Amino acid sequence: MAVPILYVAAVLTACLLVHVDGQSLVTRKFPHNMKVTGALPKNLRLDPALKSMLELRAPAGFEAEVLMGGYKFNDTDHLIKALLHDSYKAKVAKTLKESYQPLDQIGTMVLDYMFMRHILLNMNSISGHQLSTMKNAMVQRDTLCFVALKHNFEKYIHVDRKLLETKAMGEFRDAVEKNEVYQDIVQKIPIPKERPVPVSFLAPMFKAVIGAVYVDSGYDMQAVEESILPLFKKKLIASSARSLSGTRKSCEAYENPANSSSWSFDPSVTE
Repeated sequence: MAVPILYVAAVLTACLLVHVDGQSLVTRKFPHNMKVTGALPKNLRLDPALKSMLELRAPAGFEAEVLMGGYKFNDTDHLIKALLHDSYKAKVAKTLKESYQPLDQIGTMVLDYMFMRHILLNMNSISGHQLSTMKNAMVQRDTLCFVALKHNFEKYIHVDRKLLETKAMGEFRDAVEKNEVYQDIVQKIPIPKERPVPVSFLAPMFKAVIGAVYVDSGYDMQAVEESILPLFKKKLIASSARSLSGTRKSCEAYENPANSSSWSFDPSVTE
């Protein structure tokens, strides 16, 4: 576990360095596609005995539908582990229980870095408050669940399906189908406790897949950005425009990316 966590921390330190210009943060670019190799920590590997016992296979079509063809796993065991909930065939697994953890913890760190970097590289000037607001809007639980369901993530996970058949989950699915981005739900239902709520494990499992891409690629952040950022394209534009509503020029840049040099939705930004 120490290898990927320490590596993410090092990348965060190197790539998110900024300097203060008045009250705004101004970006400074650093290379971040530093692919590394090394032995994989045991708790990131799928137990072969459990894989055989539960007859686990990488779901066909996942990479094409959920990742939109943006990434192909070198070792599908990473994907299988990310999609495994400990409720799946629990009576069969017994003491050999294993799940998407700790890939979700790695995915959390990678996701935070990815969005922070993307925001910083695509804005000429941004306040600390705006940066925090935009990033938090992207990584909160319901936003991640919304994006996951938009790409039919739930049909591929290994889980006791009864956990997905709740009334609340059905209401959340309906909301996803009727809205383009999660902010649309927020605007229509301003009181948080009245909004539909997804199952609690869906967001961590989605983050586990992001962590799995990072690990499978040899801890290559460039590979993560190229495969994951496109899933959030509509969300990024909507979130950025609304978070920067007090800055007309910046807001227009995010709402009309094709007409502005300050925004470029290119997930493969290189320095």
